[in-house]
Amino acid sequence: MNDFLSTNEILQMIEHSREPINQENPDKQKQQSKLGKTFYWIIVGLSALHLIYLALPLFLSTNDLIEIIGSQPVAVAKFGQTPPELSINIVQVKKYSFDDLKLGDIVVVYAETSDVFIEKEVVSIDSDNHTFEASYSGQTLEIYQTDDLLGTYVKDANVFQLFTYAVSTPRGYFGTMTVYIVILGIAYYMIFHQTKTHNTKDRDQNEAA
Repeated sequence: MNDFLSTNEILQMIEHSREPINQENPDKQKQQSKLGKTFYWIIVGLSALHLIYLALPLFLSTNDLIEIIGSQPVAVAKFGQTPPELSINIVQVKKYSFDDLKLGDIVVVYAETSDVFIEKEVVSIDSDNHTFEASYSGQTLEIYQTDDLLGTYVKDANVFQLFTYAVSTPRGYFGTMTVYIVILGIAYYMIFHQTKTHNTKDRDQNEAA
């Protein structure tokens, strides 16, 4: 009978076995919580920078954006269509350089009569006067100067560029901002509020024990 432990001895052993856990877990939880909060604020900063970048088309012209960024998705009437039945497509337009211009290049110019950007094919180049002739659908032939050109056609827009163009409108931009706010708000609740609630429960349990 002397080999059996008393009730008090058993309780003391249980209490001693719990002490390392109670000391280790809070430190680990605090470290994980701190890491999660740091990561959250990094995401907030990157999201703010992305929203600032997406807001550039609201304040700058298409010409300025192409000059600064180098290329930009633009809504154009595709080369080869017959007016007046024009369908608008989103294409990538890159920065224009007269020295790089070649016969057969597809360029994007602004058509005042239609109030749209139109793709045209370069058919002749006058290097002395820095002018070129461009044709639309093989029907019209006009002479352009360097200032008349928006840029040169690269390719039809991909999914990312279509998204960029959609966000360049006020409705698209504020819609995107709303989505960012909702996602970051949910993340804030999960990281900060629930962590605080969990820490409060752990503190109450430790005090009760």
